[in-house]
Amino acid sequence: MPSNGLAWYINGLLIPEIWMRRGFTYAIRIFGGNNPHSAEFYNPLIITDEPHGGLERLSEAAQKKIRVLAGVQYTLRGQPRPTSAGPLCLARHKGVDRRLD
Repeated sequence: MPSNGLAWYINGLLIPEIWMRRGFTYAIRIFGGNNPHSAEFYNPLIITDEPHGGLERLSEAAQKKIRVLAGVQYTLRGQPRPTSAGPLCLARHKGVDRRLD
């Protein structure tokens, strides 16, 4: 699947596996961008049982096989609509030579 090169940092970890417990309520602040007209800077957080992500990029048949746990509401036509988007926060490097990181 094509990627825009952006990834989620959660609690200081890059693209971590998230373990949640049933019966608990979690509050998550989302800073992935909230402009649905910009594919590059619109990254709502959707929690599913699918290990690779990209729910909105999958075919309708593939989406039906995935269990959505949070971050989506379905329209009357059954189309997924993200509910967990927020302002965009990007980290940028000051230097050109990224090998020095």
